[in-house]
Amino acid sequence: MHSDAQSERLTVRTWSEMQDSNLLNTTQAAKALGVSVDQIRRMISNGQIKSIQTHDRSPHLIPTAEILRNTVIKPRSSRMSFDEYCELDGLNASLIKRLNKSLNHYLSTPSDPSPAMAKGVAIHDSIELRLAGKSFGDKYVIAPNVDRRTKAGREEYDQFVAEEKRTVLKKEDYEDVVLMTESVFRHPEFWRIIPNAEVEQVITWEENGIRAKARLDYSDEGQHLVVDLKSAQDASPYGFKKAVTRYQYDIQANWYRRAYQSVSGHYPEFLFLVVENTAPYNVALYKLSDELMHNAEFKINQAVELYKQYLSGEIYSQGYHEDVMELS
Repeated sequence: MHSDAQSERLTVRTWSEMQDSNLLNTTQAAKALGVSVDQIRRMISNGQIKSIQTHDRSPHLIPTAEILRNTVIKPRSSRMSFDEYCELDGLNASLIKRLNKSLNHYLSTPSDPSPAMAKGVAIHDSIELRLAGKSFGDKYVIAPNVDRRTKAGREEYDQFVAEEKRTVLKKEDYEDVVLMTESVFRHPEFWRIIPNAEVEQVITWEENGIRAKARLDYSDEGQHLVVDLKSAQDASPYGFKKAVTRYQYDIQANWYRRAYQSVSGHYPEFLFLVVENTAPYNVALYKLSDELMHNAEFKINQAVELYKQYLSGEIYSQGYHEDVMELS
């Protein structure tokens, strides 16, 4: 336990850091709420904020959940870069998916993006660049044709990456993304979606007392339509249904509908625009059944409740279950 003097020197600058520490001292709580330390102490005295003390003279420690409970979070829509979005505090669909597995998955460090994920980011960028009248080559470049198994090849490649400001892709991945973009732009439904759509709309809102965020690929208030672009190995109904289950796309669809509703007052139609990441680069559109969306609703609510228990200090670590479970 820190002394009061030691505690006053601690700072928590972001909500993510606050969630990691889980308990705040009075100075940290005051900064988070934008009030004085005396005001925090009065809020503790009148029961507005609950605190923890090991004994009567020990410092007050305040669960992060108490700060969230006393914070007014207004729904907001804005445009920003992906990096800026990542810096925003709040639960997003990816974190909900991890919480849906276990609290320990949420607390663990996520793995680095896979090559398939990098190609998925590239197709998003390619479409946005083309809509803006720019070239894919403005942001991406083909890697040099060198043998990276040799020392000379590795050195040449590393020097190229260090000096190149654009994102480097393997030749085959670069060519795939160009052809994927062409295939998407040839699809007639794409032009129903795009003309009045807002691209990469960022929404922040309050979801059952916690901060929430989402970044929608394409959203159109005129049609009350949200579309998420996916790259896939198999865009057939059978193939994409397997992907929905494997990657929990139902959670993402439900979460994005909640985000849109928070700022518009309407639940939108939600579609997945799926393009295959290898030849023949087929494109297909899908919406999820009411049953899938209902199941996602249950999973999200369960994940949010688990998250709130963690913030309130009720639980600190949790796997799947504690008792012996029979499988059949």
